[in-house]
Amino acid sequence: MATRDRTGLFLSYRQSFAHHPIHLKDEKQGLLDMVIEIDYLPPDWSETIKEIDVLLEEIRSKREMLERLYRKNMLPGFDDRRKDEGEMEELCDHTTQRLRKCQDLIKTVVPRPGSTQTEAIITKNVQIVLANKVQMENMAFRKKQSAYLQQLRETYQKIFLPLEHTENSEKMFQSSLMVSNDAEITFREREIANITKGIVELSDIFKEIQSLVTDQGSIIDCINIYAENTSTHMKDANKELDYAETFQKKSRKRKLIFLLILIIIGLLIIFIIKSH
Repeated sequence: MATRDRTGLFLSYRQSFAHHPIHLKDEKQGLLDMVIEIDYLPPDWSETIKEIDVLLEEIRSKREMLERLYRKNMLPGFDDRRKDEGEMEELCDHTTQRLRKCQDLIKTVVPRPGSTQTEAIITKNVQIVLANKVQMENMAFRKKQSAYLQQLRETYQKIFLPLEHTENSEKMFQSSLMVSNDAEITFREREIANITKGIVELSDIFKEIQSLVTDQGSIIDCINIYAENTSTHMKDANKELDYAETFQKKSRKRKLIFLLILIIIGLLIIFIIKSH
């Protein structure tokens, strides 16, 4: 492939740049503007807040869809509900994954290296607010899951009727009814198992977020104690500095008085010598 030699053009540009220092000044000014712009950049967790808000909105939407499916599946009937079961399981898994994603994002909300005490406290407050928002959605979702699980168990108990205290004809009728309800029972059993698993996962998320907030609170408490100790040391240092300054002023006065005394003694000696 043919190429053109740009070496000569590059050398001419470089020579012309050396004779025009104004370009260097403009370049330096551009770098300074960049530094100033960087100084006013928002904190790292500002984008995290937006991302968590988007995830929480998605969780609310999925929860509403799941609630509609729950109401639909609580209606009596013997239709094939495997499609609904798969959709509900997918919605539960999706919501749980989003909650875990929120949990991971909350862990990233930490003070920058070298942050001041005020910045650390603000970051901690942001983390607590985000954790509370996620916990509210977590509890709302877990509450729906628990209520649906309770309804499933009640429905399961009604379908699985005891046969011990019934007449023979009733036993035969109920036996045939239970055979027709096998699919419904299997469906309910799977639902109960899936919901129970989901509730356990949500409980784990709840505990981990609470533990995260507690640990970060302990770190901030240590920072506060360190800051208070530093403030106390600074006050003591100021007192020592004031004392040293006062002592230095008094020392100057003593030196002046001593110098004046020496001058007076010298003048007296000169006066006595002249008088003789």
